[in-house]
Amino acid sequence: MRVVGLLSEQRAYQSVSHVDFAGGWDGYLGGKSKKVRHEMRRVLRRAFESENVEFIRHRPAPAREGDGDPRWDLYAMCQQVALASWQADSTTGTTLTHPSVRHFLRDAHALAAHAGMVDVNLLLVDGRPAAFAYNYHHHGRLSGVRVGFDTSLGISGLGTALLLRSIEDSCERGDVSLDLGPGEMEFKRRLRTRVEDTYRNTYAPLAAWKWQAGRLSRWATRRFAAAEATTKAATA
Repeated sequence: MRVVGLLSEQRAYQSVSHVDFAGGWDGYLGGKSKKVRHEMRRVLRRAFESENVEFIRHRPAPAREGDGDPRWDLYAMCQQVALASWQADSTTGTTLTHPSVRHFLRDAHALAAHAGMVDVNLLLVDGRPAAFAYNYHHHGRLSGVRVGFDTSLGISGLGTALLLRSIEDSCERGDVSLDLGPGEMEFKRRLRTRVEDTYRNTYAPLAAWKWQAGRLSRWATRRFAAAEATTKAATA
């Protein structure tokens, strides 16, 4: 936390996981441990060794270039997987189909497709949607919106296989990076190449004396703790 002005205070808020594609697929794998590389290759091999598994990626050009196709059939498949995923019971709006965000995300999909900024990734098993990764993109920079996999299929690793195949495809396309969003979920820790911190700024007028007094108290506490740590280090 640091003070950024007389009226505001900045605090660390969240850590966001990113995947960078600059080194290509080989470079990406090369940045992982031998054990993780082996596991990633094993997951991909096991998922795609069968001809009944299909990877679909829909990234339309903008409507001004004669495209902007939202492919509502693919979006419906993503919703189908979301309903069958473990997140379907969430009450915090983490799925495409949650009542609090369903209509908003559908409207946003139409606008993103029209602007050529939607990126839909699907994994089909015997023609049935099994996993999805839904993103927005701009100039090769992708922002993850929602992911999910169908737990009822009883096939492990499908969600991870889709994300890895999507990363491989992004490397081939020349994409720049993928923002996996905040949180320390296991799949994000395995896939990411770096972590970026975000911050929250809090503003209050000088007349809000209680808030200002609290801010000064926190500042004094930090200064005291830092001075104490310096003294201990010097006498150690």
